[in-house]
Amino acid sequence: MRRFLLVALILTLVIALAAVLAGSAFLYTYQQREQERTQDQLDDCATRTAALQYSLTRLFESERELATLQAESAGPPTPVPEQGGGLPTVTPLARPTVTLTAPTTGDQFQEWEDVAIRWSASSQSGVERITLQVDGRQVDEFAAGGALSINGEFHWLATGLGAHQLIVTAINSSRLESHPAIVAIHVVPDAGSRRPTEQDKANFAIMDAIEPLVIELRGLELLRPVTRTLFTRDELRQQIANELSHDFTADEARKDAIEMAAFDFIPADTDLRTLMETLYTEQIAGYYDSDTQSLAVVSDKGVIGPLGKTTFAHEFAHALQDQHWGLDALDPEENSDDASLAVMALIEGDAMLLQQQYILEYLDPDELFELLSESLAVDTEVLDTAPAIIRAHLMFPYEAGLEFIQTLYQNGAYEAVDSAFSDPPQSTEHILHPERFLAGEPPQIVSLPPLTETLGNDWVWIDENVLGEFTLTLYLEQQIGAGRGAAPAEGWGGDRYAVYANQETGAIVMVMQTTWDTSSEADEFMDAFLGFGKARFGFAPEGTETAACWEAEDAICIYQVEAETLIIRAPDQDLITKLKTLFADF
Repeated sequence: MRRFLLVALILTLVIALAAVLAGSAFLYTYQQREQERTQDQLDDCATRTAALQYSLTRLFESERELATLQAESAGPPTPVPEQGGGLPTVTPLARPTVTLTAPTTGDQFQEWEDVAIRWSASSQSGVERITLQVDGRQVDEFAAGGALSINGEFHWLATGLGAHQLIVTAINSSRLESHPAIVAIHVVPDAGSRRPTEQDKANFAIMDAIEPLVIELRGLELLRPVTRTLFTRDELRQQIANELSHDFTADEARKDAIEMAAFDFIPADTDLRTLMETLYTEQIAGYYDSDTQSLAVVSDKGVIGPLGKTTFAHEFAHALQDQHWGLDALDPEENSDDASLAVMALIEGDAMLLQQQYILEYLDPDELFELLSESLAVDTEVLDTAPAIIRAHLMFPYEAGLEFIQTLYQNGAYEAVDSAFSDPPQSTEHILHPERFLAGEPPQIVSLPPLTETLGNDWVWIDENVLGEFTLTLYLEQQIGAGRGAAPAEGWGGDRYAVYANQETGAIVMVMQTTWDTSSEADEFMDAFLGFGKARFGFAPEGTETAACWEAEDAICIYQVEAETLIIRAPDQDLITKLKTLFADF
């Protein structure tokens, strides 16, 4: 049901950012922090001064102790060989070595091309770090961690036409530098692409400054450089259209519409593909593409402001996630859109928390209110008129995901969040109830019999999937009212549903079997569904408290046996009766 959300792009929605920023607790925390900032700075200054005084005192004491020890040393000094001039020789500590394997002197690169600078370094006392200078200015550094030998690469965006020197130096644990490895390259014009403007260059400089801040906040090392792109809104529209044409075909969109119509969420003839294209174009402030391992930020106003900065911080957090855990690998392989939505909530919730921390730490009050103004000023016409199920599924990863991550963070900081990436949530139940995730309660597996032979040749299979607690809540609330579906859905233990469509008439069949944590929770859901059916059809059902049916333009029946429920929707009661024979336990 959620294939349209599972394109390769990991999105930042402006409306999600606005919802988080508008929280009174968030604003209060920020204002309180600003009030305390001056005193904190004074306290920090005093602490630093005291530490400096202590360090100087210890330095003088250490020098005096060393002089005393040298004076008290017994015996003559150890003789050393002499050179021809009679002066003693000093055996120097060995310098580290570094070599470049690419590029080579004379290589040419087009302007704004990514230049991979591959190196290898070694040292008997361990390599601590490698630095890259371009034309004498340091532009990157790699922490080697004391490795005796190590290979790696830097990436430099070829800027500025003409000759450039690339200089790589290794520093060992004794703080000795290697002889620099130097190559000379040439940057030539790229006639085949748009030349970056001065504003583009300014924006890339802003991104360069934000990256180390995000790395420090999130505590994840950048393993390789990330390709970054600036898009106008029009360019984004074309990019989204291209992605959807590849990842969300017209046939998939048609099947998704039928599948969602089986639960009354949208009409079966809804043009989902066009809807999602216009919605994404309206709302996206940026995205990370896990296929190309690149990110993009929307910029229509020249140099990016607070919204662009926070969007970049959010998307760069996704790049760090991808490098450490592989975002594509996190999505479950089994056919469970509920589990996929839970993983998306993990991914987006983590990036939302990082985004909050970036805002609190690095935006001043003026930028904060500019950020609020930018985000709240975004047109929401398409979102406001989109079906409720679309809006809810778009917002869930950001809002519920942030609450989930905040719970983990409160229990164990980013170490707890990292553990969740290593063992991701398996259902929206885990997101809605973090204590169940922490307790390791997996969803129960439910299986369905095939319906094709019973239905006949006119019927085609659309999908079989898991609805999950969150979407089950939305299903109930269509009829029983907002806020009233969460309690009866809370006892969800697992489900499986299947949807079929008639090729001639367009009629829909849906069956869903759900297992509940206890029989009493199945009773509670049964009571809620009786209210659902009465509101949907306008009359009370025929049957009993554990087997009830309605029939009008179509028919729905619900059956309960202890902690299990079965819902069947079909064009008429007769077909439901035939399908029920496939479920012997009911």
